[in-house]
Amino acid sequence: MSTQLIDLLRCPRCRLPLQRQDGALACENKHIFRCDGPYIVFAHDSEQSKYNQAYANRYAFLWAYGYETSHSGLVESLYRSVGALVADALAEMRKGDPIIIDCGCGTGRSIADAAMLAPSGQFLGVDLSSAKLELAAKILRGTKPVEAILPDYGFGDPLSISGRGLSNVILVQADALQLPFQDSRADLLLSVNLLDRVEDPTLALREARRVLRSGGALILTTPLNWTKASQWNMYPDAKALISVVENCGFSVKTWFDQLLYREILDARGSVEEFATLVISGRAS
Repeated sequence: MSTQLIDLLRCPRCRLPLQRQDGALACENKHIFRCDGPYIVFAHDSEQSKYNQAYANRYAFLWAYGYETSHSGLVESLYRSVGALVADALAEMRKGDPIIIDCGCGTGRSIADAAMLAPSGQFLGVDLSSAKLELAAKILRGTKPVEAILPDYGFGDPLSISGRGLSNVILVQADALQLPFQDSRADLLLSVNLLDRVEDPTLALREARRVLRSGGALILTTPLNWTKASQWNMYPDAKALISVVENCGFSVKTWFDQLLYREILDARGSVEEFATLVISGRAS
């Protein structure tokens, strides 16, 4: 791990800088974080989390089947929209080596797309699910095809995803409400369908603003699929959430609602559909 990368990180507990220490990272207050595996561990997911290995495999490989095997456009509207907004943001920056954070990176789809647009950039993928990060590491950093068998969803033969072989991707297990990054260092932050899964969406947006430099880009998508009455009351619709985004220190450049994001469910091509809000903004 390079000194340049370590300089981007900070202790999420006490906000102090980190240094190497016996195969780990540590701050002056002796908070120690493991970094000898496929991702740096700043936080742990719950043992009861639904985002286990079976969930990660289903999510990643059913998408790959839809996109790469059946060539279904049903799964692409969201990712193509995000990719176009990333390309616009990068063109405005005119910077060849941006620092890009994918907050809620899952199994790595958005990073894989963004890396094609900014091959010399530094990518920091953040997720709380260890299962998703383990799969993301194989897909993003590996060079061999990654396979899974999903007979419960109608697939008798293994499904495969090509390894991307990206050396400029660092994965961290961390909470979106307590990001392990220094202030004002990132050029672009992606948050694809994460916001309605965190405990405090407003705090997540404040953290996004904290780690972005002035003028840095935020690209946010969410189906507003809240799970608590308090969240529905605070963020009932697109305009309410946009107001919160602006109050957290962003100027909204463009937004559109009701983009249909579809997840393929099985070999027959059945889908689950979400009406999604897409926001592109800049840190004020």
